[in-house]
Amino acid sequence: MGFQETTTDPFVSPTGALHPSATIAITGLAVPVDVRWFRVVPRRVTPGAWIVGYPDPDRESLKQEVYALLKQAGAENWDGEGALALAPETVGIAQELIDQFPGYVARPDVAATPHGEVDFDWVIAQDMMLTISIGPSREIAFSGLFRGARWNGCEPWTGKLPQFVHCCLERLRGARIE
Repeated sequence: MGFQETTTDPFVSPTGALHPSATIAITGLAVPVDVRWFRVVPRRVTPGAWIVGYPDPDRESLKQEVYALLKQAGAENWDGEGALALAPETVGIAQELIDQFPGYVARPDVAATPHGEVDFDWVIAQDMMLTISIGPSREIAFSGLFRGARWNGCEPWTGKLPQFVHCCLERLRGARIE
């Protein structure tokens, strides 16, 4: 296959250094890049690898939207039906989670839940949707419907997107292409 020429990339300097906030995904798994030890060939991309996770205004805007949930749901009984308060620690974890979303993921809808969690919702169609929740227990709960297949579960938050959640997001990615 060889190398494939690409257009200029604002996150790769003329010397081939990556932007400090960039990550590189190889075969679909995003990993942080230590720019002190990694260089790329300017304007060339190895087939099967792409750069994702750049700082972008949409990601920062989503973090601000999550932070704004504290005003809406930061007190006990915020919904008038006995809802738990959304804790600042939960908002912080949700913002960390946003940083782990792959670059191809569409912007989700966000909401506070009565259980003191933050929900991220993607609804592509009636039979193609995913919800990811993060709460004070530091567990990621996810539930998705993918053209008839139902996937759900809980994984501990370790600072990285769990592989099964990543697979769910990949299923949504495929749906957007259809």
